[in-house]
Amino acid sequence: MALLELKNITAGYDQNIILKDFDLSVEKGEFVSLLGSSGCGKTTCLRMIAGFSEPMAGQIIFNGQDYTKVPLHKRNFGFVFQSYALFPHLTVFDNVAFGLKMRKMDKETIRKEVLHMLKVVDLEGFESRYPREMSGGQRQRVALARALVIKPDLLMFDEPLSNLDAKLRVKMRVEIRRLQQELGFTAIYVTHDQEECFAISDKVAIMNKGVIEQMDTPSAPAAASSGQRTARGSSQRMITQAAARAASARAMSRFTPRARMCPMPSRAACWCPPSWASAISSTCRRTRASSS
Repeated sequence: MALLELKNITAGYDQNIILKDFDLSVEKGEFVSLLGSSGCGKTTCLRMIAGFSEPMAGQIIFNGQDYTKVPLHKRNFGFVFQSYALFPHLTVFDNVAFGLKMRKMDKETIRKEVLHMLKVVDLEGFESRYPREMSGGQRQRVALARALVIKPDLLMFDEPLSNLDAKLRVKMRVEIRRLQQELGFTAIYVTHDQEECFAISDKVAIMNKGVIEQMDTPSAPAAASSGQRTARGSSQRMITQAAARAASARAMSRFTPRARMCPMPSRAACWCPPSWASAISSTCRRTRASSS
């Protein structure tokens, strides 16, 4: 049985529906990424799982229990924010210790757990520093240590590397994956960076307009082109190409079979796809030119 299940979830804000009949399943120890463009519902899904908001309909099942109405502070979940969300007036030690103090653990246990976690994220000796005295990558590791020190049942990342430069993003994603494999925690990772999520995930869920269009391992061949179009980078070219094809189809639909003419004024500008060659071979300027 899956560790986390979202069943027929509907969620949104006021009358704006973001997720509708949304389903997601995450196994224990998996690293699952939600990939998609801005506004597709990734962060809404993550915030709902964390307990920051409730779904309008559906169920959130965690470890066999209904978590739909469980308040945030009673879910043993960790959350790493895009903006780090560190307390600027607290030292690194106190930032990492914050969750343990809220659980009213004794001082010696807190000290041991914090120092151990700072060692895990390679921040030994930084206990007395303040966030303003650290680089972006170091602050992100502090945020990661703070989320991990409470030993969460589920750890969530909301685009945690988007504020870092390209070189540091690569380094940090390797670090996050290393920690996940060493510690064995279950993670859900939100990003719009295709390369990033494919590099660190066990499974990738490609989202578009509030639904998962495809979910598979990163090594699996990309299947649905509609799912691919939601990704960034190279997939953005797919969006442009798809839009061009749609525009071409709409233009050609205006012509009757008896009068299908190449709509472009010159041979050089002709954008008739090869698939149309049989239908318009007698009228397409590019086809006539290639055959002459």
